[in-house]
Amino acid sequence: MYWDWHKAIGGMFRIGAVLLVFSFIVQNLTSLNKLSLVQLPVGSLLLLILVAVILRNIYRTLKWYFTWLRSRKKFGSITNVIIHFCLYAAVFFLTLSIPVPILVSSDQTFVPQPAPIDKITPGTSDNITAVPGSNTMGYFNQTVQHTVSTDTGKSDQDNPASDEAARAHTVTVGDSSSVYASRYLTSPKTVNYEYVLRGNHSQIPCTVYGGMSDHLRSQPRYIMYSIDNSKPTDIDFIMKDLNNKEQKPFIDQLVKEIENITSNKDDQARIAISLVQNIDYDSEGLMTGSIKGKYPYEVLYTGCGVCSEKSELLAYMLRELDYGVVIFRFEAEKHDAVGIKCPQQYSYRDTGYCFVESTSPSIITYSSGDYVVIGNSTTKLTTMPEKLKICNGDSFYSVSEEYNDAVTWDSIGTGKVLDEATYNKWLSLVNKYGIKTTKVD
Repeated sequence: MYWDWHKAIGGMFRIGAVLLVFSFIVQNLTSLNKLSLVQLPVGSLLLLILVAVILRNIYRTLKWYFTWLRSRKKFGSITNVIIHFCLYAAVFFLTLSIPVPILVSSDQTFVPQPAPIDKITPGTSDNITAVPGSNTMGYFNQTVQHTVSTDTGKSDQDNPASDEAARAHTVTVGDSSSVYASRYLTSPKTVNYEYVLRGNHSQIPCTVYGGMSDHLRSQPRYIMYSIDNSKPTDIDFIMKDLNNKEQKPFIDQLVKEIENITSNKDDQARIAISLVQNIDYDSEGLMTGSIKGKYPYEVLYTGCGVCSEKSELLAYMLRELDYGVVIFRFEAEKHDAVGIKCPQQYSYRDTGYCFVESTSPSIITYSSGDYVVIGNSTTKLTTMPEKLKICNGDSFYSVSEEYNDAVTWDSIGTGKVLDEATYNKWLSLVNKYGIKTTKVD
């Protein structure tokens, strides 16, 4: 019996390779399991096999140590064993410290975020006969509760009402940026998303999938963090929703369709804004207390959302269109709106971002609407909102059109009888932006 260092070194390289694979599987266990059937978790099976291989190698190494110590002179035996053990331990520590690639997965762990509470419902609609009312808006309180976990682990404007823009293209998922996207192409349905651009009404038929919506609904609404790290903030929760990679290819196809309607970049933003504004406000969810915070794709699939949910969807789409975007969070009024980067003179309270209401059709930059509180009382947005930055990007330079219209709309006022000229001016704005109205007897 003799000590063969060539074989010993070869064995160390082999166990090092096994440990690298082991490290990769451990850090991507959930993702690997999702690549296969639930009944056949590939990641878990590979992990068990590798654990068995590693334990067998450790057993054989220890057995060899004892055999060598019993059969050789004490000094030479101990020296070889100590050197081999140190090299062996170094291989373990160095190999397991090498960074390995992490597969995309939505199964993250988070700190609990309580269900959002809404206290303002969409207001009464406008009187199209003589009384101009405010656009109806939603109210959303996204209180964030953080609990500590001890776990360590431009061209000329195009007219979208043309035959080409009104074509009936059904949006489907093309090249996916997520390796798991095809798993959720179940329970399809076609939804016609309506939008209004300068008085021209049109729609984009889009195929959406219940499988993806169900998957996102099952995801946790919290963020797990170490006690040594800072608590997640409001923007952390927003970015968690916006950066979910599994919904990305589905929403991006809708954004691409908007880009196909017109080459005018600012009109693309107008279409996206109007499309989200025309998605219903989730009054039923508010009244039943079933709101827990939807991902942007869930808003598209269910066809409804409260202000924070619709604002996140709009923020996502404007980000994909390369605009600078923020979320305006009004803590006192419990309301979220979107801010799109624009020239300073048109921006909301000199923030550099124009106010965009997401809950119902409204003129960009108009922020003086009445918000109807439960109990039928109303309030306005009077406090300075927190500006939650989503991304840098382009400016909405042509917003002067909306700004001037919003000034006109605000000057008309509410709750009064209009003369014919003022009424016609009011009605023109209602039709131009598709503002919701009801007839009052």
